[in-house]
Amino acid sequence: MATLTLGASGPTPDPLTATNGESITITNDWDEDIVLTLSIAGLLNPSQGTSLTVPAAGWNGTVGTTSGSYDYVEPSRERAPRNGSINVG
Repeated sequence: MATLTLGASGPTPDPLTATNGESITITNDWDEDIVLTLSIAGLLNPSQGTSLTVPAAGWNGTVGTTSGSYDYVEPSRERAPRNGSINVG
């Protein structure tokens, strides 16, 4: 199982290395939902195309078939987006 943490200083680990279909848990370090913008649909599943909302309580799903990147904006802040990548091998 892979674990990704979305934090103020960026995602950890970055890059995340996972296998196709591997279970993934995303931990959200804020008390608000975070919206991930995915470089490709299906990078993480289930997702709505190239967008995935990670609730404050976190998210569980699976890793897709193709490597890609994502970004997110810290809620309630005017900071540059945080970027990360997922390497599927």
